Amino acid sequence: MKNRRIKSFLVVFYMFFMTIVTFAQEIPASSPAVQPDTQEIVAAEVYTIRNVKFLIKGMTMERILRYKADIQPGTPFPDRESLEKYLAERRQILMNERVLADVNIEYTTSPTSSGSYLADITVRTTDSWNIIGLPYFRYDTNDGLLLSLRGRDYNFLGSMRALVLNLDYTRDADGKSSYGGYTSFGIPFKLLNHDAGLDASQSLSVHADDRPITSLSSIGFWMRFPEPGFPLTFSASQGLQFNPEATSTDTDPYFFLSSLSLSAAIPTSLNAGKFGKIYYSPAISTSLYWRPDVIVRNDRKGLTPAFSHSLSFGRVDWIENMRNGLSASISNTLKYNLLTAVDTIDLDASVQFHATSGGKIGFNSRTMGFFSFTDSTRGSLGTNMRGIKTARLWGTEAAFLSLEMPVKLFDFPTHLLIKKNWFDFEMQMSPFLDLGYVGGGSGTTLADKVWYGTGLEFFVYPLRMRTFIVRASLGFDLDAIIKNQSFTEPSPRDGYSPYELYFGLGLFL
Repeated sequence: MKNRRIKSFLVVFYMFFMTIVTFAQEIPASSPAVQPDTQEIVAAEVYTIRNVKFLIKGMTMERILRYKADIQPGTPFPDRESLEKYLAERRQILMNERVLADVNIEYTTSPTSSGSYLADITVRTTDSWNIIGLPYFRYDTNDGLLLSLRGRDYNFLGSMRALVLNLDYTRDADGKSSYGGYTSFGIPFKLLNHDAGLDASQSLSVHADDRPITSLSSIGFWMRFPEPGFPLTFSASQGLQFNPEATSTDTDPYFFLSSLSLSAAIPTSLNAGKFGKIYYSPAISTSLYWRPDVIVRNDRKGLTPAFSHSLSFGRVDWIENMRNGLSASISNTLKYNLLTAVDTIDLDASVQFHATSGGKIGFNSRTMGFFSFTDSTRGSLGTNMRGIKTARLWGTEAAFLSLEMPVKLFDFPTHLLIKKNWFDFEMQMSPFLDLGYVGGGSGTTLADKVWYGTGLEFFVYPLRMRTFIVRASLGFDLDAIIKNQSFTEPSPRDGYSPYELYFGLGLFL
């Protein structure tokens, strides 16, 4: 029975992925990627990129923009139209980076004696307003109340990466209070003529009761090697953790977490039409929880090597404050603990689709799922649904479908009052429907494994701060609402609240 279930699952996922690849050939992209075939360019009026110059208004580093834009000198085009399509596509790639407020790409040409042309490219960029400091609150029926002072630099040191700084007061769903903070940042640099970087994070919580302080520290280093013909990335990290589960009963007062990994992104000969090449991404890694004096508790001990690999493709463009495009991935992960002889073999897949009509109305969907061949349980699966509290869902296999339809309501023109557009914003509304199947957890019948959530979300997109998105969401457990004929009575399944409320930053899909 188990083998038959595994085979069926593999067949379904194979059909699922190949259907998406085939479907992608037919969907028009908002800005098709144009990659000239140098083998077929024989016309006299060929246009060849001679050099690329960046004029940057803001802090963004030129080498980061060059890497993102990927406009290569020496690239030939059979005619002017092909060159202009290519540059329009490169502009859209940069506009998808919301740390930039505006991008313009211009070119001039010079004739050669052979009748062809050399093109000199000028890329002009303007940074968005990326440094933000403000009081912030969030209420989530899963996690409780958060009051915070928050600082963000979404383009830290011009790196297109975020510096995060939080000072927090939290009161969880059980009424327990904590004070603390969190910071994280990444610094890219050049090392031995290779791209490299440092990543660091620190979280600290001082609990108002008798629980020990929670502290999570991590520092990592990475370096990218292009020599194989595709990017090969080496990374290493070291962490130090005190009471990570915020309990008073942890037998490890502290422990270290060390990890190493080597990963690659290899373009294949397969193509997803307008959405680019399909990439094969293998990775090997190893991790170890340890203390220098004693062995850590049983569920942490042991060196755990892992191998993962995936197939993926995708292109999603921002059109105003909505998105257009398609992305998909399927991955397999294998882990084995050398001390406890516990293995984990999982298969994951996801597809996201976005469409919009001029940034006025849109449609977003996400299909995702996983299957554990070793019956390894995953918790907090409720994060994949709105209207279903996080802790309600756990299991060894799951599939989720999320649908939403954002509609632009209005632009709020504060500049008419204060003569500045600092606080102008766009407001959107979106009804949603989330469906879920979770197996291997609580319940044995199909009715116990199927979940439904629906509700309404509102989004605020500040004009001057493209990286800053506010979301308010109210979702309901449809099964509980229908059975109880009430929006507040606890679910007859498990006694949980039939609604989920969220107010905070970022998008669900």
